[in-house]
Amino acid sequence: MLHIPITGALFTINVFDRDQAARVLTELLGVSIPFTRQEFAITHASQVRYSWLLDLYNQRCEQQRWVEAARAFLLWLVRCTLFSDKSAFAVNDAYLECFRDLDSCGGYAWGVAALSHL
Repeated sequence: MLHIPITGALFTINVFDRDQAARVLTELLGVSIPFTRQEFAITHASQVRYSWLLDLYNQRCEQQRWVEAARAFLLWLVRCTLFSDKSAFAVNDAYLECFRDLDSCGGYAWGVAALSHL
């Protein structure tokens, strides 16, 4: 139904500690490390809330920082559709690493990853 590819490159996600997660968020979404640490204190993990991600997406669109906005949106989309769970609260930032290179993220076998997640 979603027309997600079942062939392509496989990927693995790395579970980050809070310091590594803060660095990835800083590098790929352009947020400051203190800002990410504040969010981690709220979620009590190296995760970000959906509302935080939506606010960040809107800010990046207003600032016309399209690559960072695209990464934020794709992180939310993948978490809400392919890798959803009962929490419906937060996004694990480990998936963000898949969107480091936006040109190659369409070549992943997302269907296989979603099936193994289920």
